[in-house]
Amino acid sequence: MFYRRFVAHLLLFVHQVSRWLSEVTRHKNALDEPILATANTLHEVLFRTEGSVINAPDIANPQMLVVIAWNLLFAKKWARAIGILVGLNAFFFDIRVARTASALAQTYVKKDQLSTMGFRPGFLFDGGEAKELMPLKLLYVVHYFAFSMQTYLPIYFDTTAHFSKAQIGVLLSIPCICAIISPPIWGAIADGLHHQKLIHALCLVSAAFLFFSIQFVTSFPIMCAMVFIANFQTQPTFSLLDHAAMAWIERAGGDYGKQRLYGAAGYGAGGYFASVVASSLGIAWCFNMVLLLSSISLFLLVTYVPNFQHEAEHHEKGKLLKSLKAIMNQHDVLLLFVVVILAGIMGGLIDNFLFLYLFNMSGNNPHIVGVVIAVETISELPFFFHANKIFERFGTARCIAISLIAYGIRMITYAYVENPWLVLPIETLHGLTFGLLLAAFTNYVYQAAPKGAEGTMLGVLAAVQRGVGGGLSTLVGGWVYGALGGRTMWSIAGFIIFPLSLACTIGFAYLARSYTTQNPMSSKAGSSSDTTDESSLLNANAAYGTTDVSAQC
Repeated sequence: MFYRRFVAHLLLFVHQVSRWLSEVTRHKNALDEPILATANTLHEVLFRTEGSVINAPDIANPQMLVVIAWNLLFAKKWARAIGILVGLNAFFFDIRVARTASALAQTYVKKDQLSTMGFRPGFLFDGGEAKELMPLKLLYVVHYFAFSMQTYLPIYFDTTAHFSKAQIGVLLSIPCICAIISPPIWGAIADGLHHQKLIHALCLVSAAFLFFSIQFVTSFPIMCAMVFIANFQTQPTFSLLDHAAMAWIERAGGDYGKQRLYGAAGYGAGGYFASVVASSLGIAWCFNMVLLLSSISLFLLVTYVPNFQHEAEHHEKGKLLKSLKAIMNQHDVLLLFVVVILAGIMGGLIDNFLFLYLFNMSGNNPHIVGVVIAVETISELPFFFHANKIFERFGTARCIAISLIAYGIRMITYAYVENPWLVLPIETLHGLTFGLLLAAFTNYVYQAAPKGAEGTMLGVLAAVQRGVGGGLSTLVGGWVYGALGGRTMWSIAGFIIFPLSLACTIGFAYLARSYTTQNPMSSKAGSSSDTTDESSLLNANAAYGTTDVSAQC
């Protein structure tokens, strides 16, 4: 049926263009009727219907064509959408051709459905989910927009603060240390106090003021202390925001990936805006941007984000420690953290060295860096948006394996490519290696966490991914890059780290399925992850209270 529809639209388009070319000068005003008749004939032949099924075109403007095509694409009606877009393209030749294409689309879309499936401008803001989650999406945009300026810290240290390359290396290693120790500490404090929102607000406010204050520091020792404290407060804000998102969508319904998508969009837009600000007003103004936008984030957090707590979170003294002991007995989660570290190493190599590698290979052409960033950012969006549907279709373990294979392809390509511009098609895999993989890790770890320890678990996830994995990639990868060259570094990642991560993923999938076989459990109420036959995890220690966990494997 797919091919019939595609051929129908293709033939219709060819006929429309030919009719227009042959008769546009002689019978331009009479084109509607013959083209309409041809559309009906094609429909009768290809779809075996009788009679005229297409009436006079009801849609007379290209805007409505975009509306229908947009909805059909999201409904996976690829052939129908292609036909409409073909007609939209033909609009630039003659409006009647576009009208006929839209009329043909009406045969596939019932008129009473057009109003319900019509594109809403609000879709860009709510992602097709409950409007209750719009402040959460906006918070992701603003927060990641604000802290995207961190990418310009090395430039600030070099051009404005005038630190040496060795001093800059020390300053850039500090965030990795903070990522290891800070998120678990603040996550555990938030879980212990049963007030995630308070701790989140505290970290956000202090991080904004500390980053704003960096521009006033000139001494290297004081700068080291300031960068450490600022990152100690900044790193937990990301995992705390993820915790708030997971708890909110657990109650309201929704997909984590669709929330995180807005963070990716905000980060990309913020990076571009920061470059404009830095070139126009000076790079120091980026620190002012952090303070201003963080005040907006604080308003959204305090005003709109509820302080969700599980009904069973009011534990007696020592209950949190017992829950943490239960986590240690979940061997699948522990092995998953090993996978996270290995993936963090490969991701850290890309974040820290890919741009420098391509910059040097291209003869110090900065344009390639901007193009690569744009391709990577765009590639994240569809995977964040459809993450939960992908999990439901393939399972978490398979998605992790696919993402790691994409990492392996990227590492090996970097090792052998000669022309830096040839990496652009490979950079589309960034959506898998970052967007889908991050959503899979976050979703699984949150579902595996005992009630009351979600913040701690997400903090540990951030620590092992950004801290341990990112730190190892910076230290070891930097040494290998300097001593043996970039190609050797990418080869080690592609032929050693990648196979090891894939082997650990296979072990993780086996352990998760083993737990399911022993004692299948239901998912957390309202979770965005549906339980499959491989997807429920065993409660590691029932004596510590119900640990309701579910994730797809």
